[in-house]
Amino acid sequence: GDQEAQTGGQQNGVSVVTTHGLNLRDAPSSQSNVVLTVTEGTQMMRTADDGTWSTVTYNGKQYYCASKFLKVG
Repeated sequence: GDQEAQTGGQQNGVSVVTTHGLNLRDAPSSQSNVVLTVTEGTQMMRTADDGTWSTVTYNGKQYYCASKFLKVG
């Protein structure tokens, strides 16, 4: 909906939870390296989302992951 367009400030991002086991990657590409894999229900901060790939911060580091496996909350 409309709320997702409001990032609430790039520096903070929005709190999201994984809806699925999810690979965190070093670049927004399915060809990129998987840095780590998190389980369903893992909470992280999303700082950007282009509709396909989200930029997330987890344990103080930046990763990329598939947007469809994240929900706000």
